[in-house]
Amino acid sequence: MKNTIVLLVFCLFGQTTMAQCGPFRGHPVWPDSVGYASVNITECGDTYTSCLWDNGSTDMFTYLGIGTHTVTFFSGTTLMEVDTFQIVQDHWNLHQLAMATAMGVQLSIFGGIEPYMGGIFNGPACPPVADSTVVYLLQDGIAIDSITPAPSDAVVNIWHFLPYGHTYQTHVVDHSHCGSNGYEPVVTAYSSGTVDFMIDTQDSQGGSDGSITVNGLNIDPLAALPPPMPFTGFFTLFDHPDHNPAGTEQSGLSAYWENLPAGQYEVFFTPDLLCNPSSAVVTIDLATGIKEDGATPVALWPQPAADILHWSSKGSGSVLVHDAQGRLVLEGPDQGQLDISTLPVGIYQLQFIGGVRHSWARFLKK
Repeated sequence: MKNTIVLLVFCLFGQTTMAQCGPFRGHPVWPDSVGYASVNITECGDTYTSCLWDNGSTDMFTYLGIGTHTVTFFSGTTLMEVDTFQIVQDHWNLHQLAMATAMGVQLSIFGGIEPYMGGIFNGPACPPVADSTVVYLLQDGIAIDSITPAPSDAVVNIWHFLPYGHTYQTHVVDHSHCGSNGYEPVVTAYSSGTVDFMIDTQDSQGGSDGSITVNGLNIDPLAALPPPMPFTGFFTLFDHPDHNPAGTEQSGLSAYWENLPAGQYEVFFTPDLLCNPSSAVVTIDLATGIKEDGATPVALWPQPAADILHWSSKGSGSVLVHDAQGRLVLEGPDQGQLDISTLPVGIYQLQFIGGVRHSWARFLKK
């Protein structure tokens, strides 16, 4: 069956390449290793009468293995010309590319048959049939998705949000009589699970003099496919929650940023290996003269707050707001919320007086 298709291709070449002599080359597509070459002797010159291939054949069409070959042209018994050419190994190349994102692995393909997909003088010996060709996505060696048809001149697809902690690979198969196939390299998508950031902070004394030190990372011991050590990558710092850059990118096992004002920050870590990125939110406090008397802190929200500050009210007592210098700047009843819109930007302490509790909480006004 494959021979019939090859002869058909030769006939088509003959119809579409008049005034062309050749040699026309059909390159084998892996795993095939035998291709062919042909000439149109009637188009090679008025005096050319025959040809001789380096395999001894005198036909205008012959099968040839991968490598360098020659075809010699004669006019009667007179040698007229010797052409040297190559039969190469065609193969599938999907140019598989994997990228790490916060939502999962992104795997893309964009490729086809290389180096010769098609043309007058070069093409696959047995062109893959698009409707019979399937690209499989393998997860840990098992097909979890597929796409078809897969044209051999341009196969394009993107898989999004693939989970970390697995291996991935694309496998293309032409299920027609041609039977070509190919594998892309195995991609290992490691999983670090929930990463524990070992972070130290230095409070600000009132200006841009705080600092953040990342001393290292602890990988989740229950991670499905933990990355090998050392666990290196890139650290980036943003303010939180606006996500504006707040420090230079740093690489390696640790990171350090200084000259930072008080506030909340988010440290992002992008591993060098294909692995899930991680982040941690950290706060640089403003060192103040406010006395914290050991009373139980109370949760406040939102942090930072712009207009209304909320807490879980006990329904009695009053609240006092002190600034960074310990001065009383605002007061009101303990009703679960307080309008702080008139306060300047900065760090404050909310103190609960009387009623059923004597507590405190610190908040950031933006």
